[in-house]
Amino acid sequence: MDDGPSTAGWDFVAGSDAGLLFTKMAVEAGIKVPDELAIVTFGDEPANEYICPSLSAVEMPGYDMGRTSISQLFDAIEGRSGDSGTIVKPLQLIVRRSSFKRD
Repeated sequence: MDDGPSTAGWDFVAGSDAGLLFTKMAVEAGIKVPDELAIVTFGDEPANEYICPSLSAVEMPGYDMGRTSISQLFDAIEGRSGDSGTIVKPLQLIVRRSSFKRD
């Protein structure tokens, strides 16, 4: 059978460092990641690839978000009307071993 999304319990950790620590602690506690617990974190860092199992992440377009925010701020300061509504930026899911189980 092909690998597929885990049907284990899920945990979503808000931050790459927290995700790395949480994964390490789960493995040390004998929890089988991802068979018993699937883990996904916000923010992708190079270290996410090197922990065992490698850590799945949701990547945010931080640079683009910052650039858009500063542009809107300057527009407001200079009295230019602009779109002051909600701006949605796409996120990218980076799937690694921490959220896939083997059958």
